[in-house]
Amino acid sequence: MSTVITDNLTGKTAAGNVTITSEGGAATQSLQQGLAKVWGNITHSSPITVNDSLNTSSFVDYGTGDAEPNYTNNMLNTGYSVASSAEKSASHSSIFHNGGINPTTSKSGLITGTALNTTTDAEFVSYQIVGDLA
Repeated sequence: MSTVITDNLTGKTAAGNVTITSEGGAATQSLQQGLAKVWGNITHSSPITVNDSLNTSSFVDYGTGDAEPNYTNNMLNTGYSVASSAEKSASHSSIFHNGGINPTTSKSGLITGTALNTTTDAEFVSYQIVGDLA
């Protein structure tokens, strides 16, 4: 087995074009397209506690259950995808988490609540964003 050690991968056709072949060899996927561009784990209380994150410069806290992560590096457009989850551990109940509210290229809203139009802070909020960086 060989080991490749590098700090930079550059595609042969285009700098950002690096393709990975599937385990079965029948499909390929763009390495760049398959990476999460923004992700984080927060405790949404007052103030918000950032447990860990990537490409998140700060948060705006609009109040109970309503927050907005600001990206360090902007997305190319607003057609990116946000996946998220939230839980309130004191009651051990899952609560809905609406990711990607009113997205811009530099931020997206995150809303947590127990029912429609009933927001609540969550103790475990995780989000990830996939799409193209600017």
